Amino acid sequence: MSFVYAHLHRAANDYWYNNQIGIKTPNKNLGGKIKIGAFDGSGRANYSNRFIVPDIEMYRNFSSGVERNASQLYAITFHELAHTSHRDLSGASVYSTNTAEMDRIAESWAVGVESVVGRRLYPNYRDFEREFSFSVMRTDNDTKQYTPLVVDLMDNSNQRARFGNSTNFPVDNVNGYTLKQIEDALKGVKTLDEWRLNLFNMYTNPTEGNLVELFNNYKNL
Repeated sequence: MSFVYAHLHRAANDYWYNNQIGIKTPNKNLGGKIKIGAFDGSGRANYSNRFIVPDIEMYRNFSSGVERNASQLYAITFHELAHTSHRDLSGASVYSTNTAEMDRIAESWAVGVESVVGRRLYPNYRDFEREFSFSVMRTDNDTKQYTPLVVDLMDNSNQRARFGNSTNFPVDNVNGYTLKQIEDALKGVKTLDEWRLNLFNMYTNPTEGNLVELFNNYKNL
């Protein structure tokens, strides 16, 4: 468990004090403190915004019982902390909007942060519970909210063409947005269309004409 504590602490320290990806530091609610509970067992990492302790639960193992490695402990901690900063950015009433679309927005944002951070330090990074979420358009009931939308906005890879034109992959002809731009456009949004319009109105991007096409991949999963 010392190994688990060390990597969770490393991630939290980097998010607050060595944030090299330019996004908002989790917050200022509760005196700027976020409580992370580390458990010697198996389970899905999760963030609760219901003011219970701990705010974030992290487990030594995946739900399957497979032990998380250093990259997974580190990047998944960033994923959960990204939820806390999203809540601070948009407010509890917006973040807690109980719709499938809002869940997709929240998880797509956190997946984007996890991907950028994980791959910055670990080029072959995979979260084995969501290992296809960085490229595949998820369609099963339990995980379809974990989309690669944020990754799609940044990278220059069209998954539909790259992986054989399968409809399991999004049509992605958008690239060049930064994680900071995507976060700023996220403020207060409750729908994918609001997020898309903010990106279009706030920034000039040579691929912005393809935003509608990209977001349509995820509107009716």
